[in-house]
Amino acid sequence: MADLLNLNDLLERTTTELDRNSDDLRRENSDVTDVMNWVAGVRQRARLAQNGETLKLRAV
Repeated sequence: MADLLNLNDLLERTTTELDRNSDDLRRENSDVTDVMNWVAGVRQRARLAQNGETLKLRAV
């Protein structure tokens, strides 16, 4: 019976650790997405500036 309790405790700790790792990874992915969107915005504004479309640049 003690072995089952130890196994149950181990499984609960492992599951909690996996959930924590999953949450950390989700936050990292969100941060990467934010940076990629920012870079895309910079590139879009640079293209607009190169095309001489300053009016659109101000609207963005």
